[in-house]
Amino acid sequence: QDIRRMGQLARTMPVTTWTFVIGALALSGIPPLSGFWSKDEILLGAWASGHTGLYVLGTAVAFLTAFYMFRLVFVAFFGPNHGGLHAHESPAVMTVPLLVLALLSVTVGLVGSPLAGNAFAHYVTAPGVAHHQASPAIMAVSTLVAAAGILLAWAFYQRRLLDAEGIRRRFAGLYALLTHKYYVDELYARAGAVLVDGGARVLEWVDLKVVNGAVNGVARFTGRSGERLRYTEDGQVQTYAFYVLVGAAVLAAAALYLALGAPV
Repeated sequence: QDIRRMGQLARTMPVTTWTFVIGALALSGIPPLSGFWSKDEILLGAWASGHTGLYVLGTAVAFLTAFYMFRLVFVAFFGPNHGGLHAHESPAVMTVPLLVLALLSVTVGLVGSPLAGNAFAHYVTAPGVAHHQASPAIMAVSTLVAAAGILLAWAFYQRRLLDAEGIRRRFAGLYALLTHKYYVDELYARAGAVLVDGGARVLEWVDLKVVNGAVNGVARFTGRSGERLRYTEDGQVQTYAFYVLVGAAVLAAAALYLALGAPV
Protein backbone atom coordinates (compact mmCIF):
# COMPACT_ATOMS: atom_id res chain seq x y z
CA GLN A 1 0.00 0.00 0.00
CA ASP A 2 3.02 2.31 0.27
CA ILE A 3 4.82 3.09 -3.00
CA ARG A 4 7.93 4.14 -1.05
CA ARG A 5 8.43 0.47 -0.19
CA MET A 6 8.15 -0.56 -3.83
CA GLY A 7 10.54 -0.23 -6.77
CA GLN A 8 11.83 -2.01 -9.86
CA LEU A 9 8.43 -3.60 -10.48
CA ALA A 10 9.04 -3.22 -14.23
CA ARG A 11 11.53 -6.09 -14.03
CA THR A 12 9.21 -8.59 -12.39
CA MET A 13 5.78 -7.35 -13.54
CA PRO A 14 6.20 -6.23 -17.18
CA VAL A 15 2.56 -6.69 -18.24
CA THR A 16 1.28 -4.81 -15.21
CA THR A 17 3.93 -2.14 -15.72
CA TRP A 18 3.20 -1.28 -19.32
CA THR A 19 -0.57 -1.52 -19.05
CA PHE A 20 -0.30 0.77 -16.02
CA VAL A 21 1.86 3.19 -18.00
CA ILE A 22 -0.74 3.26 -20.77
CA GLY A 23 -3.44 3.94 -18.20
CA ALA A 24 -1.34 6.69 -16.62
CA LEU A 25 -0.76 8.31 -20.02
CA ALA A 26 -4.49 8.18 -20.72
CA LEU A 27 -5.35 9.67 -17.33
CA SER A 28 -2.72 12.37 -17.85
CA GLY A 29 -4.39 13.34 -21.12
CA ILE A 30 -1.71 12.43 -23.63
CA PRO A 31 -3.04 12.12 -27.22
CA PRO A 32 -4.42 10.07 -28.81
CA LEU A 33 -5.39 8.09 -25.71
CA SER A 34 -8.93 8.21 -24.32
CA GLY A 35 -8.26 10.60 -21.46
CA PHE A 36 -6.96 13.26 -23.83
CA TRP A 37 -10.26 13.59 -25.67
CA SER A 38 -12.40 13.71 -22.53
CA LYS A 39 -10.07 16.22 -20.84
CA ASP A 40 -9.91 18.34 -23.99
CA GLU A 41 -13.72 18.46 -24.18
CA ILE A 42 -13.92 19.70 -20.59
CA LEU A 43 -11.27 22.37 -21.07
CA LEU A 44 -12.74 23.41 -24.41
CA GLY A 45 -16.22 23.69 -22.92
CA ALA A 46 -14.95 25.85 -20.04
CA TRP A 47 -12.97 28.14 -22.33
CA ALA A 48 -15.57 28.49 -25.09
CA SER A 49 -18.36 29.23 -22.61
CA GLY A 50 -16.38 32.07 -21.07
CA HIS A 51 -15.51 30.37 -17.77
CA THR A 52 -11.85 31.33 -17.85
CA GLY A 53 -11.35 30.60 -14.17
CA LEU A 54 -12.64 27.05 -14.55
CA TYR A 55 -10.41 26.60 -17.59
CA VAL A 56 -7.32 27.69 -15.66
CA LEU A 57 -8.29 25.50 -12.71
CA GLY A 58 -8.88 22.51 -15.00
CA THR A 59 -5.54 23.05 -16.70
CA ALA A 60 -3.76 23.19 -13.34
CA VAL A 61 -5.48 19.99 -12.25
CA ALA A 62 -4.41 18.33 -15.52
CA PHE A 63 -0.80 19.24 -14.69
CA LEU A 64 -1.08 17.85 -11.16
CA THR A 65 -2.75 14.67 -12.44
CA ALA A 66 0.10 13.98 -14.82
CA PHE A 67 2.65 14.75 -12.12
CA TYR A 68 1.25 12.49 -9.40
CA MET A 69 0.46 9.64 -11.79
CA PHE A 70 4.02 9.54 -13.07
CA ARG A 71 5.40 10.02 -9.60
CA LEU A 72 3.72 6.69 -8.93
CA VAL A 73 5.08 5.20 -12.18
CA PHE A 74 8.68 6.29 -11.60
CA VAL A 75 8.77 5.40 -7.90
CA ALA A 76 6.98 2.04 -7.99
CA PHE A 77 7.92 0.65 -11.39
CA PHE A 78 11.27 2.18 -12.32
CA GLY A 79 12.74 3.50 -9.08
CA PRO A 80 15.06 1.68 -6.67
CA ASN A 81 13.59 -0.96 -4.39
CA HIS A 82 14.10 0.49 -0.92
CA GLY A 83 11.68 -1.83 0.83
CA GLY A 84 13.31 -5.10 -0.19
CA LEU A 85 9.95 -6.48 -1.28
CA HIS A 86 9.82 -9.06 -4.06
CA ALA A 87 6.87 -9.02 -6.44
CA HIS A 88 5.84 -11.30 -9.28
CA GLU A 89 3.61 -10.92 -12.29
CA SER A 90 -0.11 -11.41 -11.73
CA PRO A 91 -1.88 -14.44 -13.23
CA ALA A 92 -3.83 -14.25 -16.46
CA VAL A 93 -7.09 -13.66 -14.60
CA MET A 94 -5.70 -10.17 -13.84
CA THR A 95 -3.32 -9.46 -16.71
CA VAL A 96 -5.84 -10.22 -19.47
CA PRO A 97 -8.33 -7.62 -18.18
CA LEU A 98 -5.42 -5.18 -17.88
CA LEU A 99 -4.53 -5.76 -21.52
CA VAL A 100 -8.16 -5.28 -22.58
CA LEU A 101 -8.40 -2.03 -20.61
CA ALA A 102 -5.10 -0.81 -22.02
CA LEU A 103 -6.30 -1.53 -25.57
CA LEU A 104 -9.52 0.38 -24.90
CA SER A 105 -7.54 3.28 -23.42
CA VAL A 106 -5.66 3.53 -26.69
CA THR A 107 -8.60 3.15 -29.08
CA VAL A 108 -11.96 3.99 -27.57
CA GLY A 109 -11.24 7.70 -27.18
CA LEU A 110 -11.06 8.07 -30.94
CA VAL A 111 -14.86 7.80 -30.99
CA GLY A 112 -14.96 11.22 -29.36
CA SER A 113 -12.27 12.76 -31.55
CA PRO A 114 -12.72 15.10 -34.52
CA LEU A 115 -11.54 12.18 -36.69
CA ALA A 116 -14.89 10.53 -35.93
CA GLY A 117 -16.83 13.77 -36.17
CA ASN A 118 -17.04 14.09 -32.37
CA ALA A 119 -19.55 11.27 -32.44
CA PHE A 120 -19.62 10.72 -28.70
CA ALA A 121 -20.02 14.43 -27.93
CA HIS A 122 -22.97 14.67 -30.33
CA TYR A 123 -24.45 11.54 -28.77
CA VAL A 124 -24.42 12.93 -25.21
CA THR A 125 -25.23 16.57 -26.12
CA ALA A 126 -28.85 17.54 -25.56
CA PRO A 127 -30.85 18.58 -28.63
CA GLY A 128 -30.53 22.28 -29.35
CA VAL A 129 -27.29 22.66 -27.38
CA ALA A 130 -24.39 23.82 -29.52
CA HIS A 131 -21.24 21.72 -29.48
CA HIS A 132 -17.98 23.65 -29.57
CA GLN A 133 -15.65 22.80 -32.39
CA ALA A 134 -12.23 21.38 -31.58
CA SER A 135 -9.55 23.95 -30.85
CA PRO A 136 -5.95 23.13 -31.84
CA ALA A 137 -4.75 25.73 -29.34
CA ILE A 138 -6.61 24.11 -26.43
CA MET A 139 -5.31 20.70 -27.49
CA ALA A 140 -1.74 21.96 -27.70
CA VAL A 141 -1.86 23.69 -24.31
CA SER A 142 -3.41 20.70 -22.54
CA THR A 143 -0.87 18.34 -24.09
CA LEU A 144 2.07 20.56 -23.13
CA VAL A 145 0.73 20.90 -19.59
CA ALA A 146 0.43 17.12 -19.23
CA ALA A 147 3.89 16.62 -20.71
CA ALA A 148 5.28 19.20 -18.27
CA GLY A 149 3.77 17.30 -15.34
CA ILE A 150 5.32 14.05 -16.56
CA LEU A 151 8.67 15.74 -17.14
CA LEU A 152 8.67 17.26 -13.65
CA ALA A 153 7.89 13.89 -12.10
CA TRP A 154 10.75 12.36 -14.12
CA ALA A 155 13.15 15.07 -12.95
CA PHE A 156 12.15 14.59 -9.30
CA TYR A 157 11.73 10.84 -8.96
CA GLN A 158 13.62 9.20 -11.82
CA ARG A 159 16.71 11.26 -12.52
CA ARG A 160 16.81 13.01 -9.12
CA LEU A 161 17.66 16.29 -10.81
CA LEU A 162 15.51 18.07 -8.22
CA ASP A 163 15.64 17.38 -4.50
CA ALA A 164 12.17 16.46 -3.29
CA GLU A 165 13.40 16.02 0.28
CA GLY A 166 15.01 19.45 0.26
CA ILE A 167 11.77 21.05 -0.92
CA ARG A 168 9.88 19.12 1.74
CA ARG A 169 12.17 20.43 4.46
CA ARG A 170 12.02 23.97 3.12
CA PHE A 171 8.23 24.01 3.10
CA ALA A 172 7.74 21.77 6.15
CA GLY A 173 4.57 23.53 7.27
CA LEU A 174 2.89 23.30 3.89
CA TYR A 175 4.10 19.72 3.51
CA ALA A 176 2.61 18.76 6.87
CA LEU A 177 -0.66 20.49 5.98
CA LEU A 178 -0.96 18.62 2.69
CA THR A 179 0.30 15.31 4.09
CA HIS A 180 -2.35 15.42 6.81
CA LYS A 181 -4.99 16.39 4.21
CA TYR A 182 -5.64 19.74 5.89
CA TYR A 183 -6.08 17.82 9.17
CA VAL A 184 -9.63 16.96 8.21
CA ASP A 185 -9.20 13.38 9.48
CA GLU A 186 -7.80 14.57 12.80
CA LEU A 187 -10.56 17.13 13.18
CA TYR A 188 -13.13 14.49 12.31
CA ALA A 189 -11.60 12.10 14.85
CA ARG A 190 -11.60 14.75 17.59
CA ALA A 191 -15.10 15.92 16.79
CA GLY A 192 -16.25 12.31 16.50
CA ALA A 193 -14.73 11.47 19.86
CA VAL A 194 -16.41 14.45 21.48
CA LEU A 195 -19.76 13.73 19.85
CA VAL A 196 -19.64 9.98 20.43
CA ASP A 197 -18.33 10.21 24.00
CA GLY A 198 -20.59 13.12 24.84
CA GLY A 199 -23.57 11.44 23.22
CA ALA A 200 -22.82 8.22 25.08
CA ARG A 201 -22.71 10.08 28.40
CA VAL A 202 -26.03 11.79 27.66
CA LEU A 203 -27.65 8.50 26.69
CA GLU A 204 -26.19 6.85 29.77
CA TRP A 205 -27.75 9.56 31.97
CA VAL A 206 -31.10 9.21 30.18
CA ASP A 207 -30.94 5.43 30.58
CA LEU A 208 -30.02 5.50 34.27
CA LYS A 209 -31.98 8.51 35.43
CA VAL A 210 -34.98 8.74 33.13
CA VAL A 211 -35.70 5.23 31.88
CA ASN A 212 -34.50 3.30 34.93
CA GLY A 213 -35.76 6.07 37.18
CA ALA A 214 -39.27 5.80 35.76
CA VAL A 215 -39.28 2.00 35.96
CA ASN A 216 -37.82 1.94 39.46
CA GLY A 217 -40.15 4.76 40.55
CA VAL A 218 -43.22 2.81 39.44
CA ALA A 219 -41.88 -0.25 41.22
CA ARG A 220 -41.24 1.68 44.43
CA PHE A 221 -44.68 3.33 44.27
CA THR A 222 -46.33 -0.04 43.75
CA GLY A 223 -44.33 -1.60 46.56
CA ARG A 224 -45.04 1.18 49.03
CA SER A 225 -48.69 1.26 48.05
CA GLY A 226 -48.85 -2.45 48.69
CA GLU A 227 -47.18 -1.97 52.04
CA ARG A 228 -49.82 0.57 53.06
CA LEU A 229 -52.81 -1.25 51.63
CA ARG A 230 -51.95 -4.61 53.14
CA TYR A 231 -53.09 -3.32 56.50
CA THR A 232 -56.61 -3.00 55.08
CA GLU A 233 -56.73 -6.74 54.43
CA ASP A 234 -56.91 -8.04 58.00
CA GLY A 235 -59.30 -10.94 57.41
CA GLN A 236 -62.02 -9.49 59.74
CA VAL A 237 -65.64 -9.62 58.49
CA GLN A 238 -66.44 -6.48 60.39
CA THR A 239 -63.73 -4.56 58.52
CA TYR A 240 -64.99 -5.69 55.12
CA ALA A 241 -68.56 -4.84 56.10
CA PHE A 242 -67.36 -1.37 57.04
CA TYR A 243 -65.77 -0.98 53.59
CA VAL A 244 -69.06 -2.02 51.96
CA LEU A 245 -70.94 0.48 54.07
CA VAL A 246 -68.57 3.30 53.24
CA GLY A 247 -68.72 2.43 49.55
CA ALA A 248 -72.50 2.37 49.58
CA ALA A 249 -72.56 5.74 51.33
CA VAL A 250 -70.25 7.26 48.75
CA LEU A 251 -72.37 5.91 45.91
CA ALA A 252 -75.57 7.16 47.54
CA ALA A 253 -74.08 10.62 48.05
CA ALA A 254 -72.98 10.73 44.43
CA ALA A 255 -76.43 9.66 43.18
CA LEU A 256 -78.11 12.24 45.40
CA TYR A 257 -75.76 14.94 44.19
CA LEU A 258 -76.54 14.11 40.58
CA ALA A 259 -80.29 13.87 41.25
CA LEU A 260 -80.40 17.37 42.67
CA GLY A 261 -79.31 18.75 39.31
CA ALA A 262 -75.61 19.15 39.78
CA PRO A 263 -73.78 19.59 36.48
CA VAL A 264 -72.26 16.45 35.14
